[in-house]
Amino acid sequence: MPVGEIAQRDLVRCAPDESVAEAARRMHRARCSSVVVVGEDDRPQGIWTERDALRLDPARVEERDRPMASVMTSPVRSVFGSVSATEAHGIMTEAGIRHLLVIDDDGRPFGIISQTDLALSHGAEAYLRLREVGTALGGRPLRLEAAQPLSDATRAMSRAGVAAAVVSWADDGPPGILTERDVVRQLMCAAEDPSVAEVASRPLLTVDTEESLFRARQMMLEHGIRRLGITDPESGEVLGLVGFAELLASTQSRLLEELGEALRQARDELRLARRQERRFEEVRKRAPVGLLILDSAGIIQDANPMVGRLLGRDPLTLIGCPLADHLPEQPALYRALDELQAGNDEELRLELRLEHPTRKDREQWVEVAASVFREAGDTPHMVSMVLADISDRAERRALEAEQRLLATAFHTTHALLICDPDGRIERVNPAFTETTGYTPEEVIGATPAILSSGRHDAEFYREMWTRLQAEGRWQGEVWNRRRNGEVYPQWESITAVYNDAGELEHYVAVFHEITEQKRLEAELERFATHDRLTEIYNRAKLHALLEQAHAERERYETAFSLIMFDVDHFKSVNDTWGHLAGDSVLRELADRVRTVLRSTDHFARWGGEEFLVLATHTDAEGAWTLAERIRRVVEDKPFDIVGGVTISLGVAGAERGESLRRLEERADQALYRAKRGGRNRGCTA
Repeated sequence: MPVGEIAQRDLVRCAPDESVAEAARRMHRARCSSVVVVGEDDRPQGIWTERDALRLDPARVEERDRPMASVMTSPVRSVFGSVSATEAHGIMTEAGIRHLLVIDDDGRPFGIISQTDLALSHGAEAYLRLREVGTALGGRPLRLEAAQPLSDATRAMSRAGVAAAVVSWADDGPPGILTERDVVRQLMCAAEDPSVAEVASRPLLTVDTEESLFRARQMMLEHGIRRLGITDPESGEVLGLVGFAELLASTQSRLLEELGEALRQARDELRLARRQERRFEEVRKRAPVGLLILDSAGIIQDANPMVGRLLGRDPLTLIGCPLADHLPEQPALYRALDELQAGNDEELRLELRLEHPTRKDREQWVEVAASVFREAGDTPHMVSMVLADISDRAERRALEAEQRLLATAFHTTHALLICDPDGRIERVNPAFTETTGYTPEEVIGATPAILSSGRHDAEFYREMWTRLQAEGRWQGEVWNRRRNGEVYPQWESITAVYNDAGELEHYVAVFHEITEQKRLEAELERFATHDRLTEIYNRAKLHALLEQAHAERERYETAFSLIMFDVDHFKSVNDTWGHLAGDSVLRELADRVRTVLRSTDHFARWGGEEFLVLATHTDAEGAWTLAERIRRVVEDKPFDIVGGVTISLGVAGAERGESLRRLEERADQALYRAKRGGRNRGCTA
């Protein structure tokens, strides 16, 4: 997957002369791990990350006022958007960095990608389920005391080259965690060198070594965090920390190996299927053996040119005649055919002595192989026969493989359908009956329209037949209907078969059901657009809707507004009742809010306990009314477990010429004013 498709598009930018404190505030608001320093020409001059924040001394207030030009890392490592995620991970690993700037063909940045983004983009669920958390355990974690000055802690973390440390409290209570992001948040404040306890988060959410890596990833996604503690299942001791970077490192090499094997297997299967299809298309007109199709009464339904040469007759004169008229005095053959159709024998194979069609002084030996096709209820429906001239014994061994191929050609796992030049069905195989529910007797003589689902219009079929007649081939996705009325998707390939004279003889269709593939595609689409905890839109999906609303605003002056809100004192909920109770609050809150939204509103989890409503076709006044409804529906009824919960809201109406970033900032600032004003209230921008 190219990094341009998974990069974070909302670049946080700052000028070289802006302060560290301002950059930290922007990173905190955007909930991101880096800020790009750009010049007046919008070209990147450097990058400042959470890791860089560890190099600053929190004890020195003047550090917060330093210009970004003096603390940034330069030059910035960048990649084009077309570079694959695998290549990007290799660049990060080789350079020892965790961020790459994503640029367009003109060298201008349009996104940034981190190790966390790469870890989330991997479809490695099966592998993560099989690996235990303990396999990702590295060395012992850096441990800090809660009473330590933050400046000592950041120096220790910088020397150890770690992004997080375990924090112990003097009360022997549960440990906490101090991360680079906590340090960045502190740089926004004016306080001088606080203690670790004032900055760290507590308790540390943990997972024991015997849990799967998949479970660890789910916990981080559900709780909106980037690291978990790894504990001993018996003693409960924290043995280490695991984050998205460790998940990525654990799965990368294995995924590459499995991907290579899957691609090789897919190529082999595709090559085999194409070879089988080409053989089947040519088998009738080019087969070095005779092919006869009989109905259950022994009447010849089809005969290829080789049958005519073996019997000394025009094959067209054989159609509709009893086989006994052209192969008389062969009692062993007809006894064997009776046994075959009665089910006493599974196959027929014998040798016949015939008159030579052109030389009366020479006998002709023919080997016959036959198999029977049965309808539901085990009733014989059709017999296929293969006749091979074995007069020359040396040729017999070379023909055996082709005979078996012809006798079993219809037993492929894909459904086969053969039509005459007028589009009338002549033959189908057992897989056709399995897929559609129609027996051969029900469809022979009909057209493929018997399978029509009604989902495709006449233009679809016109284009299909136009291409088939012009190119001799068509393939694509078709929705058909089974005999029981069920509509299903299938992948179909249709080929026109011509004889040596260039005349159309048959159409051969090969198809297989793709219902499961379509289901998986839909499931993946939902995972990409919805928050897994609350089942509402995620940030990426709502941002796409925001861009659409913004474009309509600029073009048609269509009003829209933002309502940004978060849960008051949510950290206290987690600390008092635990993260599971906090998750329950977020789910119930999302359910309540949806009951008061309109069909034109879009609702998403913006991050952690923060939510965003996009109210389309709504000005600021209308959005304020909606915000009050949201606030009341949350406040009016106690929540399970935790009781009363309130929210604070910020409302901002879009203004012409205003960027999305500025609109989001105004909504965020309004939310901040609501918090300062006492919470459980809303403010307008």
